[in-house]
Amino acid sequence: MEQVVVPPVEAPTEPLTEPSTEPSMEPQIEPSAEPLTEETIREATTPRPPTPRQGRPRKYYTEEEARDMARLQRKQFKQRLREKQRVFKSGISELQLSAQKMLNKVVLSKEDLIRIIEIMENGIKEQANEQTTEIQN
Repeated sequence: MEQVVVPPVEAPTEPLTEPSTEPSMEPQIEPSAEPLTEETIREATTPRPPTPRQGRPRKYYTEEEARDMARLQRKQFKQRLREKQRVFKSGISELQLSAQKMLNKVVLSKEDLIRIIEIMENGIKEQANEQTTEIQN
């Protein structure tokens, strides 16, 4: 097959002319503002029905219902907190028991025992400090 090469065809271009900047002699008519004001006056005088207040819908319809739900939520929170504390304390108890069993299996020197006692005393002091700061808050 032979390839046929077609030369690109250029569109005829017209000479660019700048728009005339001379003021036209025709009088320009500006739209009058009177009809617009009459329409706005008519709109303003028409009574509109009051629109309902938009906002966040009430969760509870009465104060008593809100108080009951708040009481229930506090009760549920306390129950969850008690459960978390119980699980935490049982985990600590298991760690303490395993530590005691490990200590019973090992013969400790006097220096080791002194170090363990110091660690325990520091832990007790830290717990007391944490409790006092919680009470102050």
